[in-house]
Amino acid sequence: MRIWPALLAMLLAGGGRAADTARLRFLDAVPKTVETVFLDGVSWVDKPAYAQFSAEREVPAGRHNFKVWGGVADGLLDDCDAGFEAGCRYTVALAPRPRGGLGLLRLVERPPVAGQARVRYVNLAAAAPAAAVLDGKVIAAAVASGQVTEPVTIPPAEVHAVWRPSGGGAEVAAEPTRVEFGWLCTFYLLGQAAADSKTPLSVLTDRAEAPRP
Repeated sequence: MRIWPALLAMLLAGGGRAADTARLRFLDAVPKTVETVFLDGVSWVDKPAYAQFSAEREVPAGRHNFKVWGGVADGLLDDCDAGFEAGCRYTVALAPRPRGGLGLLRLVERPPVAGQARVRYVNLAAAAPAAAVLDGKVIAAAVASGQVTEPVTIPPAEVHAVWRPSGGGAEVAAEPTRVEFGWLCTFYLLGQAAADSKTPLSVLTDRAEAPRP
């Protein structure tokens, strides 16, 4: 199974006309860290809640700058530019970097075409790699921190998603989730933002739906 590397540096250029827009939201995958997220020098999200998505915001397509401020104690956690394509929806997540520290991860929420349903897994924990298991079948054997699995196309159904730590330990399961045509369902692995963290592993489930005609 092919793994798509996460774009931690987020240096891809966006496209589209200046008048076109993209939609962004923020996800804090690191407990008790972020005080303010700045977008193009202006406060965007203040004191985001752990494991919850912020409200969406429309921005012009193209490149934008993000700064993540952790307060006086932690200082600037990340400062990077990213490109966004017109008509697309994105999640910008603060997560552990594979080699230590924290960084922003850009994820495009691209629903499948009509007549398809898809699922994917995103590892935002700093624990050892974990296997992505769907309905008892391993679809990716070792998804490391900051990695995203290639979406799997399935028929509409209630699915049972599980993360299985590669180094042993208890499996972490999502609640049974119904997936319909036109949906991209994502299972995020969260927790253990550092190797010595006591934050338990958990699964955050999200879905992006194709626009209705």
